[in-house]
Amino acid sequence: MTDTVNRIHWRRFLTPAAVLLPLLALLPLVLPAESRSAPNKGQTKAQPVEKSLDIGLLKQAPKIAAFLGNEGYKSVGVLPFKVKKGKRKADYYSAPLGTTLPGRLENALIMSMGDEKAALNIIRDAAGAASQQKVGKWSSNKSAFKRLFAASYPTAWGNRKVRPDVFLTGLVTNDGNRSTTRVDVYGFTSKGWDDGNVKAFRVASFTVKTTRALLRDLGYNYALNRSVLRRDVTVDERDEQAVEQVAKEEQGQKPQTTQQTSHEPINIAGIAFEIQYNGVKQTIRPISEGQQESKSAQFQIDPIPAGATVNMVLTRVSDEERRLGVVLKINGRSTYKQEEQDSIECRKWLYDASDKGKPDPVRGFWMDTTGKNVLPFKVLTAEESASKAEELGEKAGWIDIDVFASGEAKQEQEQMTVSTRGLVRSRSATLTGLQKALMKANHVRHRTTKRGGLVTRRDGGIIIAAPEPLPEVPAAVESGQLSNPVRIGGISIKYYDRKSMNVSQ
Repeated sequence: MTDTVNRIHWRRFLTPAAVLLPLLALLPLVLPAESRSAPNKGQTKAQPVEKSLDIGLLKQAPKIAAFLGNEGYKSVGVLPFKVKKGKRKADYYSAPLGTTLPGRLENALIMSMGDEKAALNIIRDAAGAASQQKVGKWSSNKSAFKRLFAASYPTAWGNRKVRPDVFLTGLVTNDGNRSTTRVDVYGFTSKGWDDGNVKAFRVASFTVKTTRALLRDLGYNYALNRSVLRRDVTVDERDEQAVEQVAKEEQGQKPQTTQQTSHEPINIAGIAFEIQYNGVKQTIRPISEGQQESKSAQFQIDPIPAGATVNMVLTRVSDEERRLGVVLKINGRSTYKQEEQDSIECRKWLYDASDKGKPDPVRGFWMDTTGKNVLPFKVLTAEESASKAEELGEKAGWIDIDVFASGEAKQEQEQMTVSTRGLVRSRSATLTGLQKALMKANHVRHRTTKRGGLVTRRDGGIIIAAPEPLPEVPAAVESGQLSNPVRIGGISIKYYDRKSMNVSQ
């Protein structure tokens, strides 16, 4: 594996203060396990714990592909997964991972394929394609269920459309001490309708280590003391500290927080975040779920009116001397060049001690370093949001802020060697071409298989990049260094509720 971390990060000179969601036609889906399952399932032997979700997906993909091929399936689509956190009710909307996991599993399956003639047809963004074709609420309506399988779906490579033989979905569970997370993958076919319910069968089940990156995918917020930056502190120990912080807060304990370990919008590991609609500062508040178990906070803001001017502001509030780096993402895309990889590999806005207390407005997506090509934030109407679903990506509706500091060793860079997050936007005519592009984007070496292969809000829109840059020329960008970046904190803020989308009925 090669070192893939960007070594040049960017900061914007301070100026005077002055993606679309895949539509879900999903209702709660009961996922019972039948006797039919992937090979080696049902054994009493304890499962190994994979080092990360990405490694787990890449290891399981060949087994899943072989199982589906052995069952005679040729075309497969992946639908959103439910996420269960502690005693919260499992649903598709409580964490970004519910809707980003399908694309990552699709990538893993594509990269696991062997001979193209024997490979499974992997459908790209099955949920979005189903909504565009007005399939409807297939999990509760027999006619809609039939339409789900009768519809035609685009394959990930080539210029073809296929009808699916099987759909995959599943459940991600993070509870107990939170140090591990279980992923259960289920499948169902056109014969799966059974007296008003969808009958699913287990395809795979695996357990992964809960890393800081996975905590962020699960929608948890945290911040670590700077002692974790020492050379003698390992990546695993940093993950354990973050998991312990989340677990305590989920149990109702309120650990003592310092300026460094605060993880609220007013102080995210030393960085404050603010958002304004039409020049008015918005309240970022915890989501109240009304359940008995105390939980770590999840944050939301009011819906954004269509056409509103949106400004976001980053301000360093930390007294420490060390430089901090920030990745600000909207809909999973960074505000610098709309980068989509894991935040540790994205270029970062850098803030020194001398920047403390100086508001840094972010008015759009910077597409180069000159400041002459900044695409302002644009807020779509509900109708526009629906029509742009496939275009904006799976993580629409979330604002993510990740904070980094320099560590004494290269541990974090060496850890982030493989991924399943990277997408390829351009179409590939062949499986081989798509595999090469995905492997390059995700730093994966080819390993082939032998066989084929919350609160509902009704208004507001999605933020995208406007097509025309800002008329004013903001300050330019200069390069700087943030050597050996270590993820020390981050929060997620929900600004758009997927449940409010006008999906076909």
